[in-house]
Amino acid sequence: MTEVRKSRDRPVPCDAEIPDTLSCTLFETFSGGVLSVKPIDKRLSPSCLPPPKLPTVDDVRKAIPPHCFEKNLLKSVRYLVQDLIVLACLYAVLPYVEQYLGWAGYLAWCCVFGICACSLFVVGHDCGHGSFSNYEWVNDLCGHIAHAPILAPYWPWQKSHRQHHQYTSHLDKDKGHPWVTEQVFEQRTTLERYFASFPLSGWIR
Repeated sequence: MTEVRKSRDRPVPCDAEIPDTLSCTLFETFSGGVLSVKPIDKRLSPSCLPPPKLPTVDDVRKAIPPHCFEKNLLKSVRYLVQDLIVLACLYAVLPYVEQYLGWAGYLAWCCVFGICACSLFVVGHDCGHGSFSNYEWVNDLCGHIAHAPILAPYWPWQKSHRQHHQYTSHLDKDKGHPWVTEQVFEQRTTLERYFASFPLSGWIR
């Protein structure tokens, strides 16, 4: 094995001019910037293989059983009512949790409530995508009912979420999950890096 010094950001491509004894090269980083060049079989090098053929959207849809695409209004409403009952029960026991269990009980209650509220949000999410039922007015009505207890306005969320799916990971147009460049991220403080996307008030509210 031969040791050489190479820049980390300038890897040698597989089609570069290399000795006949090497069909490809594999670089492994060591301390001090020393890299080792190891001869390997070109057929075993991931960097030398052609990109895999990924399944198309149609391929994925065909792999899903047909009954998964059927909308059942009664089943959807049952999940909505079930989640609302669970949240109502959690709200009902909250005063007793605070009175008898203190902060430890309250923090545990918040974790349980968050999980159940997320379940209710998923129901509203399906309403926004139109998979709750075959009726748009039912989707909108149940979407408002599902989002109201968790303080997430349904129509504004639906609009931003639709834009998110239309421009997923776009630096400027994805408003639901905003991204930044590596340069901008490196300029942020520690507080901005890890808490910028989440309101600090959420930790103390």
